[in-house]
Amino acid sequence: GGTFQLAGDYAGSGRVEFSPLTFSTLQDLVMAAQGRQPLPVEGVVQGRVTFNGPVKKPELMTGRLEISDLQILPARRTFTVARAQKLSVKNADPVIVEYDGKQLHVRNAHLVGPETDLKVLGAIGVREKANYDLRIEGNLNLGVLQNFEEDLVSSGIATVNASIRGPLADPIVGGRMELKNASFNMTDIPNGLD
Repeated sequence: GGTFQLAGDYAGSGRVEFSPLTFSTLQDLVMAAQGRQPLPVEGVVQGRVTFNGPVKKPELMTGRLEISDLQILPARRTFTVARAQKLSVKNADPVIVEYDGKQLHVRNAHLVGPETDLKVLGAIGVREKANYDLRIEGNLNLGVLQNFEEDLVSSGIATVNASIRGPLADPIVGGRMELKNASFNMTDIPNGLD
């Protein structure tokens, strides 16, 4: 729903609410035309987008994305139900991202799961020559990496306190990561790392 003036810069405001959508449905709707590979994870997302400002001057528009329900699950079919649940994450509170015409401000993104408690805050520029300024901290179950690389078998916990800054094309990552009881093995390589 929304209202817009049909004159001048077409100022207006509106909202879009979406009921639970699966990642695969979103990919079918948005990315299928671009011929991309299937996403490495499955999941569900539900929330709303609100926006305000002149359509002819997008740099003056503002918006807010509030995701009330976000679940990220392994897409690998070989995982048992118990294994898939151990490698899944969901939001602890609503994920909130605000747009001010220049940057996306991550106001709250808190993901939790078995052995995972990760928070992300900061901003991402959307203009040409835009920059990252994100902070990531918390614990991550390293088994989650298997969701993104089919040939990887991993376990353990990573404690992360990091920042991502700089241009989108060449970001600078700094901080600290501690590995606890970590194990990484590739199915094609006879030796792993513990």
